[in-house]
Amino acid sequence: MTSSLESWHRVNYATPRSFGTTLKANLKETFFPDDPFHELKNEPISRRFLKGTQYFVPIFEWLPKYSFKLFKYDLLAGITIASLAIPQGISYAKLANIPPIIGLYSSFVPPLIYAVFGNSKHLAVGTVAACSLLIAATIGEKVNANDNMHLYLSLIFTATFVSGLVQTALGLLRLGILVDFLSYSTITGFMGGTAIIICLQQLKGMLGLKHFTTHTDVVSVLRAIFHNRKEILEQRYTNNGTNVYCHTGYENNYKSRREFNTNCSFLRHLGFILQTSLPSLTSDSIALVIPPTPSTADTIDDSMPSFSLLVYLLRSDSSASGAGGRWKWESAIVGIIFLIFLQFTRFVKNKKPKLFWVSAIAPLVTVIVGCLFAYFAHAEKHGIQIVGHLSKGINPSSIHLLNFDPTYISAPIKAGVITAIISLAEGIAIGRSFAIIRNEQIDGNKEMIAIGLMNIFGSFASCYLTTGPFSRTAVNFNAGCKTAMSNVVMSICMMLTLLFLAPLFSYTPLVSLSAIIMSAMLGLIDYDKAYHLFKTDKFDFCICMTAFLGVAFISMDIGLMLSVGLALIRALLYVARPATCKLGRIPEAGLYRDVEQYPGANGIPGILILKLGSPIYFANCNYIRERILRWIRDEHSLTDSKGNEIEYLLLELGEQYDATGITSIDITGVETLLEIQRCVEAKGIKMILVNPRLEVLEKLTVTKSIDTVGKEYVFLTIEDAIDACKFSLKCSDPMKRENLEIV
Repeated sequence: MTSSLESWHRVNYATPRSFGTTLKANLKETFFPDDPFHELKNEPISRRFLKGTQYFVPIFEWLPKYSFKLFKYDLLAGITIASLAIPQGISYAKLANIPPIIGLYSSFVPPLIYAVFGNSKHLAVGTVAACSLLIAATIGEKVNANDNMHLYLSLIFTATFVSGLVQTALGLLRLGILVDFLSYSTITGFMGGTAIIICLQQLKGMLGLKHFTTHTDVVSVLRAIFHNRKEILEQRYTNNGTNVYCHTGYENNYKSRREFNTNCSFLRHLGFILQTSLPSLTSDSIALVIPPTPSTADTIDDSMPSFSLLVYLLRSDSSASGAGGRWKWESAIVGIIFLIFLQFTRFVKNKKPKLFWVSAIAPLVTVIVGCLFAYFAHAEKHGIQIVGHLSKGINPSSIHLLNFDPTYISAPIKAGVITAIISLAEGIAIGRSFAIIRNEQIDGNKEMIAIGLMNIFGSFASCYLTTGPFSRTAVNFNAGCKTAMSNVVMSICMMLTLLFLAPLFSYTPLVSLSAIIMSAMLGLIDYDKAYHLFKTDKFDFCICMTAFLGVAFISMDIGLMLSVGLALIRALLYVARPATCKLGRIPEAGLYRDVEQYPGANGIPGILILKLGSPIYFANCNYIRERILRWIRDEHSLTDSKGNEIEYLLLELGEQYDATGITSIDITGVETLLEIQRCVEAKGIKMILVNPRLEVLEKLTVTKSIDTVGKEYVFLTIEDAIDACKFSLKCSDPMKRENLEIV
């Protein structure tokens, strides 16, 4: 083998780099793989400062070159997405169980922040349905919005603040890799499952129901629709056309509903007395507060606590009898009409992409038509609920509302962290997809900072979680936006709406908002993607369906975590069970490739060539050792019949023409290579290393393992190693010369 040292291709045994040099290189590759400052190495300090400022605050890069020609495109795009932002803002705010005006606030301040710090030209900022529902479900576990809206809102703003902090920290620490754990399959399944439960939840508005479940799983939502489960105990009694409602505030103390009915039997007599004694009472409702007295307490039950009894006397008309308990056919018909209209505009857009604006303005048209219908037809009297009062004015400060009370802080932290990751994954993925169309690039870490800052500042200005929704970004892109100025235009339009037009949307029917949300969600259920996953990768399909079914039938956060967990298990399997293959020579090309993929590739008599395709470290060392020994056993069983025993084991550690293969190795991996060498030498086989990468060679040199392996058994290419092996085999056994010459 010493003659092989005279080969043209020599392995470079450079002096191992210092720890500081290695650490710097690894950190740079981990956190700055794009090397954004490579052009500034030889620039003066002032130039570096300017470029650094432009890097972290992109508006300083594109604004000096901005022109009126570009503004014309951005103006049209900004007005177009503003027409979509108004109905979406109101709709998604209702989805989050917060006042609709908060949804409009959230399309005013965040777009301004993103225009300054964002580096995507096409991303349009706004609220999204999935995060709206998720944040509402998580905060709703602690506080019911109907019971204490002030506290509920404060926790929503706190969750938004936490989300912004997490996103900004991930961006500053260059930890965009964490978002990559939300795989394509996970996002597809999560969005599909979310779309299903959001559509089902909108049946509340479509059917005109007032009481609904706060759970997000399909079973709970369907039960609420068909059985009208109420969240607070409400018992109605009817006597001679008079309806009496009893709210005690101590409903949890009753042993059973039957006991409650018995204890409150005196209310039926009270209703009869009031109707017969005061027949002139025809008002819609009369409230009587009856303080606790010994007589009433004895009449009810001695075991019940002292309480004040609130009694409502209601007229037995259609509006009262249907309050919250019946499906409203009027509301359903109006909702179906709006939904058909919205779906038709989407159909037109898909058939003729140039008419994208038809679908873009359809939600606003739906809201305007709904407002006019509700106003002139007195829709409320027919069971069609409306948004209600919307006040004028821009965002009030909400810094004082941030709530870090230990009693409640767990809910905002949980909601903030989960929605931070989801909104980042959605926003960055959408921004990149549209940038690729224009052959542009965006920095994911800079996007994290921009999205995080707009949520931090948004939480100070009565805004809740925002990111880059697909529908709004697609409209912005198709409208011809050129820069982030389109977000500024949208923000100005929203400011004018808040200052002058907000009260006009007070008559917006809730059913129209439900139709808008359902139409948007139906577009998120991508059957083609799911089918594509099923055809190409069954494991990816399982990950997708885990997210879909988990979100739909358990909860959004658990469904997401189950899918991510399954994806991580797959990643660990890839790492712990790396690909190894046997190589053979393709005669026509002279290349060495996997014999399983290329059955025509020929093996070399007396030589076993194996390729290792991943880093060697503690998690996969045992597998690699056992797999190599199994290859040797299998090869022995084949060669026994041919009489050609294996004398050399070639381990290709790096690809000859690229940077794949074993990119790194730890101390356990080094020891494993030495163990393999000892095992094969006991069988009379020499181990040869081919093309080790720099880090691998450094570890072998530092640990002096290279001396154990032998430098004469390390080659740069497979051809060099095989030539040396052939030479050695010919010299040691002339009888093998004929077989080797054939190869």
